[in-house]
Amino acid sequence: MRIATLVALAALFSRSASAQQTLSCESVVGRTQVDEAPHLLEAPKAASRPTEHRLAVPWAKGTREFVDQPPYGEGDRYLYCGFNRELGWHLIYKLDQFTATGVILDNATGQYLPGGKVVIVAPNALRYFASFQSAGAANEDWHIYARTGGLLWKGRNDIRAFNPRLGFDAAFVEFSDPHWSADNTLQVTAKCVPGGTATFPVSLRNRGGDYTWSPTITCPKAK
Repeated sequence: MRIATLVALAALFSRSASAQQTLSCESVVGRTQVDEAPHLLEAPKAASRPTEHRLAVPWAKGTREFVDQPPYGEGDRYLYCGFNRELGWHLIYKLDQFTATGVILDNATGQYLPGGKVVIVAPNALRYFASFQSAGAANEDWHIYARTGGLLWKGRNDIRAFNPRLGFDAAFVEFSDPHWSADNTLQVTAKCVPGGTATFPVSLRNRGGDYTWSPTITCPKAK
């Protein structure tokens, strides 16, 4: 498996590093197997559903199965989101009573990697961004992983602080449009809330393993 992984990485590095790669489950979020069906044909060897609650995804040397868990509608549920040929990755949507996220299946190795509803891979293919959502939460959780699946950073699509008027933590900064720059830095669009309309770009900088937003965000906090 290690040799196959190195071969896959070498192939990625040999390609142009001018653009990020994206996989998304947005087309199946909140939907059913009917909406999944067109994506099954995107796999190099078509993915299938041998039974209603079994999703079979072929990889280079076998098949991985993703099995829904009872009680159906409440336990783990899987939908196939698609395949990215540049990366050699399948993305499978995973929904349970706690989280809406995703699982990556490496087509060359059969290895599972942590995914999300949306996965965005940096131009140099050394790291990737993934977003997911906890049940009942308005905000998203954001993670950055190494290409091999190790967690490098975790945060959210907002910054929160205690709001005296509300009596609990609330967002005073919101982030949108996560994407990778040409130099492999995660960039987002920030907006002060509530009531802010102006937006400004910020970048997530890695300084010796400590990730911070730059430039410093100066949105006013509620009093």
